[in-house]
Amino acid sequence: MISAVVAVDNNWGIGYNGDLLASIPDDLKHFRQLTSGNMVVMGRKTWDSLPKKPLPNRANIVISNKGNTILHKDAMRMSLDDLLLVINDIQFDVFIIGGGEIYKQLLPYCDRVYVTKILKDFENVDTYFPNLDISPNWAPAMISAIHTHAAPEAFFETAPCYDEEYYIFLVREISESIIRAYNKLHEVKVFISSAAVGGVGSYRDRVREESEYNMPTATLLFKSLDQCANDIVLSAFSCHPTVLNEANTLVSSDLVYGFRKHFENACPNVDIILINGSCADVSTRYTRTAASYDEVERLGALWANGVIGALDGEEITDATISAVRREMFIPPANFFDEDQKREVLEHLERKIAECKDSQQRREYVSCRSVLVRSNYGTKGGCNAELGAIRIGNAVIFSMPFEYAASDADVLRERLDKKFGCKSIACCYANGYEGYLPSGRPLDKDSGYEDIASYFRHDSKWLVADEIEALFSSIKFD
Repeated sequence: MISAVVAVDNNWGIGYNGDLLASIPDDLKHFRQLTSGNMVVMGRKTWDSLPKKPLPNRANIVISNKGNTILHKDAMRMSLDDLLLVINDIQFDVFIIGGGEIYKQLLPYCDRVYVTKILKDFENVDTYFPNLDISPNWAPAMISAIHTHAAPEAFFETAPCYDEEYYIFLVREISESIIRAYNKLHEVKVFISSAAVGGVGSYRDRVREESEYNMPTATLLFKSLDQCANDIVLSAFSCHPTVLNEANTLVSSDLVYGFRKHFENACPNVDIILINGSCADVSTRYTRTAASYDEVERLGALWANGVIGALDGEEITDATISAVRREMFIPPANFFDEDQKREVLEHLERKIAECKDSQQRREYVSCRSVLVRSNYGTKGGCNAELGAIRIGNAVIFSMPFEYAASDADVLRERLDKKFGCKSIACCYANGYEGYLPSGRPLDKDSGYEDIASYFRHDSKWLVADEIEALFSSIKFD
């Protein structure tokens, strides 16, 4: 595997006068962990700039026209032509680390590029990396997660806690899985379908009689024309996949486990990939009285049957794939000041004491827990990356937030009507930045999502406008 590793500014600048534009300790640590135990390839100027030669615990290759020479037991100088003759036979992972000309010469041979984006426009720049944002040969990978407060037991058997080493392991596994999937792309027919699955979730801020929620699912079926290859299903759902009872008790598994168990038994020759959609206002808590593996499997079977029943959907005749992304700044919340916070806490204490409904009491307790945190009001606003992947007339748009299912329904209808497409929301993608608030200004009766959010009350509409602008940059036929 051949990769490039680079840190760039907003304009894809990488250096000035032979030095990096910035020294970021966390990025240097990431670089060391990524390349350790493998091979690094660099130009002579990069080699000369190293404060310590060679880079330890790595095979160092220095590209030069001065002939092949052993510089150290872990370092060798060789020509670019000689490297290219043997690069595909090297048993290590190979990392291209600079400088500018070496990147340009070896980028065509790279399987992937690790890019650290420094959100700044540096004034003094004389060396640039090719702009991958506009390159037709490269597209950003949309990494998304499924929101859960639990995890399959196998995770804890292999790693008792989510330490840094385990984090690096997950990043590598995800990256390599994407590359393997890309390399195995073959001719397929693509079908899109949707279904509404009842009984799995409910709206969390409505009384029980009004909380019936028919969970929308959107599914893309990639049907292989190669009889030896499995079909692939990409399915988006809109529900918190953690199974909770009214006391917020959970089991160390989730709805995904129940879904997969039933789906894979019913469709053994289909690979399923799940996308967590909008679900900030939806919960599984209000639909049951017990959290158990039996309940996980019952609910998972309901969900799986809904998806299986809708697999034969509409064929997408032009399955052209393209990707776009867009960055935006989300303004910070107008947090309660100390006097307001004291007043709201007193109000919540009265509500907790008077409330007879266990579900609503838990909401009040959750709000109180946010306000008593020592760091309340100290964080706010962020730079966020939005993305969209177009597959024919279907568009999966992604954001690093929890977004309300009811708001996503409105947004999807707006996008589909304007652009003539079928849109699918994907949350928890390209990071996780927390809740987008409901749109109501903060007051003493605000719900948990509004109080816990770091963002201004109108942020969901700002995000919706940016997503519409993102769609405007997609070339629809």
